[in-house]
Amino acid sequence: MADIKTLTANPEAKLAGDYYISAKYYLDTDRDRVLALEWIDKALKLTPGAYWITHTRAQIYAKKDYNKAIETARISIEEAKAKGSDDFVRINEQDISTWKELNKNKSSGSN
Repeated sequence: MADIKTLTANPEAKLAGDYYISAKYYLDTDRDRVLALEWIDKALKLTPGAYWITHTRAQIYAKKDYNKAIETARISIEEAKAKGSDDFVRINEQDISTWKELNKNKSSGSN
């Protein structure tokens, strides 16, 4: 009964979770980034303000574009602050610092 109540109260939550898990799997196993972004965007559409999903979106962007990753991580920080998740604020700040350094190295031509 609890599962039924949960599902009928917010049926999109399960679908959003499935999209999120699929995108995270593709990120973690270095698969199709375009498809991972498509799925993460669908998850975010169903659960706006989900800072952990926005953080995963930033991680996907970081595979190709540090600037977009940083921009997206900043959004995740604001979402996390709004929900009182200091851990995700800190994680995003660390990622931004790393991506800025990597972007600087990439721009200067060093690896």
